[in-house]
Amino acid sequence: MARLFIIIILIFAAVVIGVFYLRPQWQQFQILQKESENLRNIARELDDLIQNRDALVKIINTVDKQDLQKIDHALPKGPRSAEFLVLLETLANRNNIVLRQVNFIGAGEPQSGQPRPGGAITAPAGIGTIKEFPVSMNVSGSYEAFKSFLRDLERSLRIIDINSVSFSASSKDQFDFSLKGKTYYQ
Repeated sequence: MARLFIIIILIFAAVVIGVFYLRPQWQQFQILQKESENLRNIARELDDLIQNRDALVKIINTVDKQDLQKIDHALPKGPRSAEFLVLLETLANRNNIVLRQVNFIGAGEPQSGQPRPGGAITAPAGIGTIKEFPVSMNVSGSYEAFKSFLRDLERSLRIIDINSVSFSASSKDQFDFSLKGKTYYQ
């Protein structure tokens, strides 16, 4: 009987020790199971994101190179003031307008009227942010030629907003026009 009592005590002690020893291990096992499930969910989300990215890359690769060039002309990377000046000169010549003066003013600076080269403006801080590039110009010509010039500015690929127009008569059919506006770049 003493042997049976000792065996029961040893079994009870083994169970008590097992419970106290295994309980923290069991809790750690449950925590690891939850973390494993979270990692599986994250892996599924990443797989979905990769599939979306691949689909977008396929769509981007189907865009025609000429369309990408049009987008670059509409919203170029950097102010490209020289290209903009060439555009203004071309449109002025096409519409029999005399381009007297063009002033480029850096974004965020006071409009001093001093021309600024395109390279003097600091590069945009963030990729993909749209910056304004203020411009003012003085042109001379007839009213009809000026209307054609404005129509061509509106139809050009480069995005141009004209904020104000003022004019004065220099002779019977000739006017001096002053325009203030802005164009945009990335």
